[in-house]
Amino acid sequence: MSDSGEVADQNEYEYDEDGNAEDENGRPFNRMIEIREDTYDRETVTEIHGREGTTEINDLECYRARKLMKVTLPDSIKYIGNYAFLFCRKLSTINIPKSLERIGYDAFGDCNSLSSSVILPESLTWIGDWAFKNCVNLTDLVIPEN
Repeated sequence: MSDSGEVADQNEYEYDEDGNAEDENGRPFNRMIEIREDTYDRETVTEIHGREGTTEINDLECYRARKLMKVTLPDSIKYIGNYAFLFCRKLSTINIPKSLERIGYDAFGDCNSLSSSVILPESLTWIGDWAFKNCVNLTDLVIPEN
């Protein structure tokens, strides 16, 4: 973390032999992102395509994937977990499927490059606190009336 309190863009984590690390708050995560049968390296991944049949993006799934720019979620997604994309500062494009029911706490927090408009579906029943915190380039967030 820099003196200004911002998270540095370079890899500042020491991973153990199993690929595990902890952030400055003691929050554990693994270098490898595993979404169903697909595995991505958190330090190098730029794009993720979720497979049809995937129903959730787990808590911390893509946390601090610093080079991640684009995520394509399948229509089967129902839940985006807590901190799922937190600190994915280069993430600029993500589709929100019409099947989505829940968005976890701080799920897209500090996704500074998330831009234009995000339209949340009518199927959405719950949005966690700070779900889109500090998404400074997000121009529109359309929330369903329900």
